[in-house]
Amino acid sequence: MKQLDRALQTLRINQAETFVRPGDRLLDIGCFDRTMLQRVAGRVSCAVGIDPLATPSKDGTVEVVRGTVPGDHPFQGASFDCITMLAVLEHIQDDLIVLNRFPAGTRCLCTVPNFPYESHVRHFRDPGEVTARYGSFFGDFDVAGFKGTQSRGEMYFLFDGVRNDYRA
Repeated sequence: MKQLDRALQTLRINQAETFVRPGDRLLDIGCFDRTMLQRVAGRVSCAVGIDPLATPSKDGTVEVVRGTVPGDHPFQGASFDCITMLAVLEHIQDDLIVLNRFPAGTRCLCTVPNFPYESHVRHFRDPGEVTARYGSFFGDFDVAGFKGTQSRGEMYFLFDGVRNDYRA
């Protein structure tokens, strides 16, 4: 991972990790190198990470599997209190299908950017656009913006919500 990518990863994790509650069963989609999982391991009851580039491992209550979403993790029968997707949704063409598969009652913490990039299939100008795309899937939905590291206008949006029964 490049130094700038590491800085952006740290920025997103710093924003999201405070929302992971003690005792949560966490699923981190796009876990890459386990950083988020390691940062919250001491306060969650268990944590599972999935990423197409991950090195599979199991260490105490933390497990990492190599795979993609939704293909390699169907979510049915899985029991998680919280799902994190940091810098993931903007890369997934079928993002709404992924959210559609999350079980009702599961808390979700996701980040999305406000800028285009060669690997992004979408980006958002403001919190209203984030809410318009994802808000109907969640109750207690909230979006907060935070500055990136590369330019004055670069922003990320962190959204937090509890998956409701809505199906797209």
